[in-house]
Amino acid sequence: MIVNTPAGSAAGNSGPMVDLQDGVVVLNFGATYSTNITDAGNDWWRIAITFTKSGPVLQVDHNPLPTSTVAAYTGDGTSGVLLWGAQLEEGSTATTYIPTTTTISGAPRFDHDPVTGESLGLLIEESRTNFSKYSRRFDVISGDSWAPVAPAAVAGSTTTAPDGTSAGIYMADTITGATGTAFNTSVVKQVYTVPNNANSKYTFSVYIKLLTATQASIYIRDGATGSVSSASVENTSDWQRVVVTSSANLTNATPHTFYIGNTDGDITVWGSQIEKGAFSSSYITTDTSTVTRAADVASIEGTNFSSWYNQSEGTVFVAVDKAYKTNTIAAAFDDGSGANRIEVRSSGSSLSNARYVITDNSTTVYSKESSTAGANRLKLALAYKTGSVNNATNGVIDIVDATASIPNVSRLAFQNEFFLTDQRPGHIARLAYYPYRLADATLQEITS
Repeated sequence: MIVNTPAGSAAGNSGPMVDLQDGVVVLNFGATYSTNITDAGNDWWRIAITFTKSGPVLQVDHNPLPTSTVAAYTGDGTSGVLLWGAQLEEGSTATTYIPTTTTISGAPRFDHDPVTGESLGLLIEESRTNFSKYSRRFDVISGDSWAPVAPAAVAGSTTTAPDGTSAGIYMADTITGATGTAFNTSVVKQVYTVPNNANSKYTFSVYIKLLTATQASIYIRDGATGSVSSASVENTSDWQRVVVTSSANLTNATPHTFYIGNTDGDITVWGSQIEKGAFSSSYITTDTSTVTRAADVASIEGTNFSSWYNQSEGTVFVAVDKAYKTNTIAAAFDDGSGANRIEVRSSGSSLSNARYVITDNSTTVYSKESSTAGANRLKLALAYKTGSVNNATNGVIDIVDATASIPNVSRLAFQNEFFLTDQRPGHIARLAYYPYRLADATLQEITS
């Protein structure tokens, strides 16, 4: 198989020739790409190439050119090759396959509690960049990779990774160390230079499982001040994502060092992430370069919206994580602007309050707040029609408003407007829409 791009050698071809019997690259055309072959089971191989090029044309050939080591295949008129699951994406690694039909797909991400397995709902996150290169390879030694500090040693691909990878170079690696007396002894380390005047906290995370060790720690050393921030995991044989955030903003272009180890035995590690922000986001895979994940934008528009939405009255119910920032929208019916909208959101001034807002032709016609003190998972409902609007928060009903008008809207958007900067990952556990105004007693019941 050859993957072709516009420029390269071999009559314009550039790409790997892969032996589909054993997944081995037998010949490379050109040198502007890297190849990763993964055994997908049942004689299937996932072949991924990573390249930097504008406007590539991708093509799969089953009749390779003859070489000094590979004979030309003339075919027998009946045999062939099965192809499935094509995916073209921006980034340095191939992510989990996302099915498509006639359009490109941005599949929603549904999250779960890693300990209990409980479904947490639709995951909504801001854009983040993983600055940790070789995030699954602690055995690669280069200027940008992880490097052991004696007496620590790294053995590659020893353990099934948290994502289930049980073969190949992206399995988890084992770090063998000895008890150290300082944060920078018996560890592996990676150095990252924060952009000048970044003036932000950075968060470092990695998946760790203790083998013979009873404890392990991760550290951030501020290259400008020498201060050290740390987090530890102790006495567990299960995978844990260990997270540490710098105790102060990192402010200048000084090399900062990120350490894993300082153990009394062996640990296995996988999935490192260095990101700008005061908390960790979901893991972003990297190899030779940093990778940025776009902000999650979830909405229902066009006929997918108008086919079920009632413009004259309705009720929206949402079960959602408590916001970590004011003005966070849980759900909003709007027309793509601020002029007409029906919102369920956090307060603009207090995280202890939920806020319900209706704006009609740029005029706020309904605005109420209800306390959510002491609750982390919120159940919120807003029912509306002309002359009768009310809300309920965690079983507490408000007072009917008989003055509000109802705007015409054209889409449903989830946490879209303010969920963009410095916010923790949020989950929408449940959302329900009723094309009529539910009774107040029902609002109180469904939010209890």
